[in-house]
Amino acid sequence: MREIRYLDLPLLEKLYTQCIKDNPLGFIQRLDLLPDFKDTVREIQKNGGGFFGVFREKELIGMCGVKKLQPKEVELCKFHIAKKYQSKGYGLATLQFIESYVKKRGFKKISLHVSKSQYKAISLYNRFGFMKLKEECCRVELQGEVVFFDTIFMELEI
Repeated sequence: MREIRYLDLPLLEKLYTQCIKDNPLGFIQRLDLLPDFKDTVREIQKNGGGFFGVFREKELIGMCGVKKLQPKEVELCKFHIAKKYQSKGYGLATLQFIESYVKKRGFKKISLHVSKSQYKAISLYNRFGFMKLKEECCRVELQGEVVFFDTIFMELEI
């Protein structure tokens, strides 16, 4: 696992696109409604967060971002593991890495939101110690289109 560099961005974008296509239960499946992925990664990095690639040998198989929300809190975002590598320990290893990364930087809390239909992800977060804060139906407007998601909000105190 390592921080994403500029040269990694095309591979990262390709993996992100594939993960979205492989995950029909996720939040937003219409990539044309989302901001440019490369800009999203750069924005997270520029604002005090980090964006990481999960590698198996030299192959990029996963990703995860931590977006700084407050001086002591980050949000876990864009966490994806390629479908053929799921349920093989990479998600857990990624969460362990992220916890260590944010702890070293003085953060005290990791928050996240996940679609209620993402059973495998919710199970992973629960096993890792994330606590459910609330559930709500979230309304998201992107480029004039409105979509709704049953969402679970979770956090981990470090």
